[in-house]
Amino acid sequence: MGKFTEPKVGPFSIAGLIIAVGAIVGIIAVFLNWYAWSETFIVTFSSEITGMGFLDVKTDDFQKYCPLISWILMIIALVIAILPVAGVKAIPEKTAYLIIAILGLLALIFVILFLSWTDHAAIGAYMGLVASILVLIGGALPLVEEMM
Repeated sequence: MGKFTEPKVGPFSIAGLIIAVGAIVGIIAVFLNWYAWSETFIVTFSSEITGMGFLDVKTDDFQKYCPLISWILMIIALVIAILPVAGVKAIPEKTAYLIIAILGLLALIFVILFLSWTDHAAIGAYMGLVASILVLIGGALPLVEEMM
């Protein structure tokens, strides 16, 4: 397709490397704290919940599933990005990058939904935000390059 998709960094293309790094950061982020709250009266009360920990939270809000959905989207994007490196040509290259860009956009939407839900977001939520942006950029680079 272009200079962003030719293998230049070992077996990875530049776009594939950006996608892989972003997806790995997004996969790790769900196991970090997404919510941190502390209040000090006489004693300090604090609460920290990881992205996966929200599945145990007793609430009817949809946003508690956002870290898990973002994590699943990152895993799918990583698998699609690694398939060509493994020699599997199941999806045409242009279609694969389009799917990855869409997955990155969806993950970004779910992380932004979570961040709009609480004002006590922690490092995991912000890492998920950066990871979804990286996956979106990595998927969009070859598509934008082809249009120019």
